[in-house]
Amino acid sequence: MKNTSKHKKWVVIFTIVFTLMFTIPLFADSSNTINLETAKELAIEKSRTFKKIELATNKAKVYANQADKAHKDVLYNSYNILLYEYMILKDISDSGDHSVDGRIAQLEVQMNVLKGTDNSNTVANLSNSARDTENAYKDAVVAKNEFEMQLKYNIEQLYTEIIAQINNLSLLQKNYSLKSTQLHIARLKKDLGMVTNNDIDTIAVEVSELNTKMKDLKTTVNVLKMQLNSMLGREYTQPLNLVPFEIKLDGFVLSYNDLYSKLNENYKKIQQLERDIKNKNDDLYDDNIKDDVYKSDLIKLEIKEKELSLLDEKMIIETTTHDLLNKLASKQKSYQLAEISYNTAKQIYDWDKKKYELGMISKLQLDGSELAYIEAQNKWEIAGYSYFLVKHEIELAEQGILINSI
Repeated sequence: MKNTSKHKKWVVIFTIVFTLMFTIPLFADSSNTINLETAKELAIEKSRTFKKIELATNKAKVYANQADKAHKDVLYNSYNILLYEYMILKDISDSGDHSVDGRIAQLEVQMNVLKGTDNSNTVANLSNSARDTENAYKDAVVAKNEFEMQLKYNIEQLYTEIIAQINNLSLLQKNYSLKSTQLHIARLKKDLGMVTNNDIDTIAVEVSELNTKMKDLKTTVNVLKMQLNSMLGREYTQPLNLVPFEIKLDGFVLSYNDLYSKLNENYKKIQQLERDIKNKNDDLYDDNIKDDVYKSDLIKLEIKEKELSLLDEKMIIETTTHDLLNKLASKQKSYQLAEISYNTAKQIYDWDKKKYELGMISKLQLDGSELAYIEAQNKWEIAGYSYFLVKHEIELAEQGILINSI
């Protein structure tokens, strides 16, 4: 009797363990589940283009340091500096203090080496080179920052697009299941003479079209996931699960003047053009240029080109300011309408669930109500993501960074 009891006990334990093995994964793999912040970090870490830009920035810094050192070396050892010291010491020697004669002799040797060379030109050229390489380094830093911001925004776009399409696929699958049930019921009704073949054919076509849409959308989702995997430095076909995030309308308001003012103040292209125009105007007074008509005329033409480019960029920020504020208002309105539709659909679905429990409506009607609820929820989430993206676009614009959508 005891042996039988023990045997039953082990059978029960074995059954429980066996069931758990096939229903609960022993080791949950979370490496394929990624949230938005992790995705952006990985994109920056794995981007070969970003690494190239970093290298270019570091090289620009080295060039700037080299040019600055060369300018200072020549400046501090130039003929004019030596001559200035020589004249002071010569006055001292002429007044009877010959303790400086040794230094005077050294200066005469050094000046003889430099004498006859166009040292002033050398100093001016190296000064311009130091200025230009320093500006090139600053521009490289700006380009690096803008690329990073652009890449993160592109990840946000792709990430939210994948989530939206996955939700749409889920909706299609639900609709397909509902239509398939309707088709099955229609065929049963046909046997009872309650529907015609035309009725069945109409539903069958709808089922077939939904099936085709599901296949197409699955392909789209897979392609988008492969694209994101590539940007994150992962294998193309590696499984990828994205964590959705909730967006709430926060009453974000910005006036035209505020946005335009910040964009105009921080937009790097305008700063660079204004700087280049000033530098070229300064070059016109350089002794090496003002006496050379060809060089002078060429610089004047370059200044006019940059002034035209400056006007173009100012027009861009005016247009961008209008466009961004219009987009913001549109996305806020779309979100509000989608939220109202969602709340209405949810309320109807909650009522229909109670009606179904009371036997007032069929399961098919309840499923239709659920489908409408899920569809409204998807549209609300998509509207939230659209609002999230345009708000981030405006925040970047305030920093002087204009985003190109993918």
